[in-house]
This record gives sequence, structure tokens and C-alpha cells, in this order.
Amino acid sequence: MNKKLKNIFLQIKELQEQYKSFIRSYQKFQNPVIKRWINDQIESGMFIYQKPVIDLIPQYKKGSTLEQLIQENGLPVQISDIFQNNQRTAPISPYFHQDEAICKTHELKNIIVSTGTGSGKSMCFWIPIVSYCLKAKEKEVKGVKALVIYPMNALANSQYNDIAQRLHGTGITVAKYTGEMKHTHEEAHNYLKNVLKREKIYDSEIISREDVQNTPPDILITNYKMLELILTRHFDRKIFRDNEKDVLRFLVLDEIHTYRGNSGADVACLIRRVKQRLKIENPICIGTSATIEDTPGVKGNIIKQFAEDIFGEEFVDDFLIQAEYLEE
Repeated sequence: MNKKLKNIFLQIKELQEQYKSFIRSYQKFQNPVIKRWINDQIESGMFIYQKPVIDLIPQYKKGSTLEQLIQENGLPVQISDIFQNNQRTAPISPYFHQDEAICKTHELKNIIVSTGTGSGKSMCFWIPIVSYCLKAKEKEVKGVKALVIYPMNALANSQYNDIAQRLHGTGITVAKYTGEMKHTHEEAHNYLKNVLKREKIYDSEIISREDVQNTPPDILITNYKMLELILTRHFDRKIFRDNEKDVLRFLVLDEIHTYRGNSGADVACLIRRVKQRLKIENPICIGTSATIEDTPGVKGNIIKQFAEDIFGEEFVDDFLIQAEYLEE
């Protein structure tokens, strides 16, 4: 059935009028001066909503195929099955900035990925992380191999669900260690089934605190407050008990621009404590953001200094990865 597309400006106007009507329905004023002022503010619109913003999203430039990236960077062949031929999740067709990020992390370089929302920033670190975990699995290396820190649990939840599905059947494990995680396996299972309405638990998932402590995951997703507790609570410290020197290879900060001021200082100190505790000398540090932009000769230096202050590691001149777009 063909449906006519609605005029977006008429839709905006309709929503605004409906919202004005809703506001008036429960606002009752006896003072005529106050009533008149409120009505004037409602009619002006700026009192209850902002002017609409139209954002045009350009098409991102395509990079190498996943098969080419696997061959050129020596990635495990299973990467194709996990990220492209996986029936449970959407296939990945790398953009140029994802291609660039994968190649640079293969060269053991620290990077900041600054591309728009929906550009696949997470794949810039998931593919290198999973590649490392697969190689470590072949060598029977134990311990947490990647630490991915999100500023909000909502972001962590979304990413966790996707990567858990992709890793099903690979032998690689992942855990989302936040305040929402239940203590026992039974509690966690009931929560997933009855609250989140999930019937299936993937074999890649470690779903309870007891399970994480007893069988530490390959990939640990958390936030910086929980990471602080992991380092200080005696019953959580055993999560890293199998970590020998440099086993933990990847340190990832999603939405890195949020770590400013006091929280930035806290995270910077926390990362240094992690590196000291786990004897990490040469981690691969990755920060992602949709809002950091580079101005040659000005912001590039500021972003570089910011990244080095947070991670305590060197970022070489080509550290900043930004999106490239298709030319018209």
C-alpha cells in the first residue's frame, strides 16, 4: 500500500499545537497578569520547545572489504563469520574510517575515533579486540584481555547485547559488570527471562557477579565507578587473578569527551592504577566520540594532549580518525 509522505514542517507544526493544547489543559491561573504572560510564552513557543533542527546525514566512504582487512592485517578467519556471516546480527561492510582504525590498531597505535552517530564507531574496537581474543584463545591465554568502559549503562547494554550474540559459539566470553548485574546465576537468569524477556542466554555471556568472579571473561564491559570497586573490593579483585603481564591489551573509553573536569581526573588516575595493578606496559588505547572535531593546527594538539592525559600513553600524529564522505 502506497502512503503519501507527510510534509515534515506540517508534522512539526501539528506536534507543537498538540503540545500547546496539552500544556493549557492543566494550567489554571486566577491572576490575569500571570495567565496572560504564560499564554504569551506558550504562543511564542520558545518557552516550551526549541526550534527544529534539520540534520543531513551524508553517506560514508566505503573502505576495504572485511575479507581484505583479514588478509592484509593477519586477522583470524573467524572474524568473517562473526561480523559478516552471522545470521543473528547485521553484517558489517566496513567504512573507510573503520578500515583505518583496524589497520592502525594492528600496528599497535593508540587512536581516537571521532565520527557521527550511527557510523559504526564500536566496530573500530570490537573487530581488533575479538581478533586478539581469538589469537589468545589458540594459545590458551587466560585472563581479561580487553576493558571497555562506557559512561552510561544504557550505552553498555546496547553494545553488550550485540557483541554477545556475535560471540556465541566462538569460545570467547564477555561480561557486563555494572550495578545492574545480579549476584547469583539463578537471579541473573530469572532477571533476563522475566524482566528483559530473553529466553536465550548465549554461551558467550557471563551473566552474574559470582560467575564473573569464578570464571573471568575475555572481555569486560563496565563503567568507571564499577571499575573502581573492582580494584578495591577484595572479592572482586580475583576477576583479574589470571592476568599475567600485558595480557590485558585493549583499554577503550567510549564517549571519551564526557570525561572532563573531576570525572576526567578520576578516570585518568583509575586507568593508571589498572595498568600498574595488571602490569600493562604497552596497551592499545582507543577513545570514541561523536562530538570531537579537528581544526588543523589548533584542536588536533588539544585532542592529542587530552587523550594522552586520560590514558597516560603516547598518541602519534595520525591518531585522530574522522569520517570521510562520498563526493557528490
